[in-house]
Amino acid sequence: MRKISMAACACMVVCCTPANAATIVQMASGGPAYVNQFDPTFGTLNSVSFSARYSKTVYFDYPYQLGTPIVTSSGSISTNSFTAYDLTGSYQSFTENPQLIGVHFGGEASGTTPSNLDEYIGNRLVTLVGLVNAKFAINGAAVSAVSTSFPSLSSDTYTVTYDYTPGAVPEPATWALMLAGFGAIGFAMRQRGARIRVGGGLIRAA
Repeated sequence: MRKISMAACACMVVCCTPANAATIVQMASGGPAYVNQFDPTFGTLNSVSFSARYSKTVYFDYPYQLGTPIVTSSGSISTNSFTAYDLTGSYQSFTENPQLIGVHFGGEASGTTPSNLDEYIGNRLVTLVGLVNAKFAINGAAVSAVSTSFPSLSSDTYTVTYDYTPGAVPEPATWALMLAGFGAIGFAMRQRGARIRVGGGLIRAA
């Protein structure tokens, strides 16, 4: 019985070590766009990286004039508080209809966050929204963007990378130890079963 116990203990010694860092990459497009949250059963999430290509049109309630005015901008586009693209500069507008003019913004940005990871962990979806945080002016006078979905021309694209450390897994040496433990258990049980009681004594079967 002692042999069996010792063999079982040997089998139960499992030395697990963390695996190397791994990544999960997701792509999405639109405005808004969606990606899956990081499943915590995979391991520990270390950081979230974004790469964004912004393609967005902003509209202003500005009456039609002969020719289209220059819109000056100061600010940025960002996705979920980072990956900011600088919008500072002057842009030629175009006429959408007699009541609206528009300016198209396009560019690329990327960033990584090691904090505020809770919103990316779970089993639901994360909403990715390209937010314009800027001030606009025409001929030196401030103008506000029109909060309307007409027409919807946002076609941002995103690459989201989860950098994580997988949960602990047995090393190859651990598997060998486990197999040796099972072998020891089988040997001990075989030795025990090979003994037969005869006439008040024990003899070993051939």
